Amino acid sequence: MIKLIDSSISGMKYYIENIPFKEAFAKIIPYNPNLSTEEWFNFLLDQGMNPLTEDTKLEWLQWRRKLNKPQIKNLLEDLQKDFSGPNVDIILFPLNKEHSTMNDLGGKNGCSFPKFILLFWHESVTNNHLQSLLIHEYHHVARIFHQSQDEQKITLIESMIMEGLAEWEVLSRLGENYQAPWTKLYADHVLEKWWYDVYREHFSIRGRIHHQLLLFGGRDGIPRWLGYQLGYYIVNKYFKHNQHGSAYSRLLISPSEFLTVMSESGKASKKK
Repeated sequence: MIKLIDSSISGMKYYIENIPFKEAFAKIIPYNPNLSTEEWFNFLLDQGMNPLTEDTKLEWLQWRRKLNKPQIKNLLEDLQKDFSGPNVDIILFPLNKEHSTMNDLGGKNGCSFPKFILLFWHESVTNNHLQSLLIHEYHHVARIFHQSQDEQKITLIESMIMEGLAEWEVLSRLGENYQAPWTKLYADHVLEKWWYDVYREHFSIRGRIHHQLLLFGGRDGIPRWLGYQLGYYIVNKYFKHNQHGSAYSRLLISPSEFLTVMSESGKASKKK
């Protein structure tokens, strides 16, 4: 069973009932036992959770009023059937309007772990854009589940494919207008060159902690979101040459199978 956890319930305990933070958010704090309460709270803020201040009290209330949990639950249950996905807990948060994702990701963000998902969105996000977030993040946990991946052993190419395949699923269900902005940042020839010159030599790096630079970019000469878009480019190119299959069967395709469409492009780039 997919379980939804509404953080605004904890927020109301904190704001309205004056219950201390640790007690008000007791259901949420244990999800990452490797972090202290302060570290976990700071992580949530970094990902986009609206701060708990007097200035944001009304924003928490407004977000809570707009929250449609039955609609979210129904969509996630449909996705679980389509993906043959696992049971997970999904924690819902209002997004800080000052957070960078308001511009970079259209006012929404998510973090997926094998057993739970964190979802953040601003109240201004439309229903279809919220659906795109739900599809993308639940697709991640389904991919992790079917590929038997873990944080330490996952390769860079699998991290890239995971992002690209999730956005391809958004494309197939909602259309390109609801895809993440990073799917359209760079031209194909730019992506091909980066693949041959850099990523082709590093795609077997293991451990998600070691993927940050090549996935997100934005420093050391790597363009922002390059690894994400390159992952989408590979997936999209693959499905231009191969049958799409079902949502479930697509989750089973290995990274090496996706890479078959890049072997010829590498040779072409080398000749130029």
